[in-house]
Amino acid sequence: MNQNPKPVTAIRTNFLKKTAASLLAMLLLPATAIADGVYDGIWEISYPFVTGEYFTIHQVGNTVALISIGVNDANWGAAMGEIEGNRITTFDPLVLKGESTSTFTIEFFSDTAGWFTLDTCSPFFVCDFLPWEIGEAVRVDKVF
Repeated sequence: MNQNPKPVTAIRTNFLKKTAASLLAMLLLPATAIADGVYDGIWEISYPFVTGEYFTIHQVGNTVALISIGVNDANWGAAMGEIEGNRITTFDPLVLKGESTSTFTIEFFSDTAGWFTLDTCSPFFVCDFLPWEIGEAVRVDKVF
């Protein structure tokens, strides 16, 4: 019996490493992991007074890998989701710097634009620093 359970930060770090490794494996395996989605590419979050917030979308079948990249604060995270029609819903939470987790949806109204909605975020003291609220739709635009 293990008397020294792993601290929460170690569990989050392991989760992040496994998620990143899974994403890289999915993206780098030839033949089976060729991204084939209409929405694949780099996207920018368009919100007043927010610059340098990007994410990538990589679709294989109905599974979607998303990697967020915050240029200004070197913040990044990864999430897995599912696409149905023009809507992505994450089922594997986005983990940012091992501090917070969130789930979200993205609904596209064209091949180059859509709405990002943060559905959940925890712990709340970390999420309070976001410029938008849970449930608020934020515009996203495809860069390339």
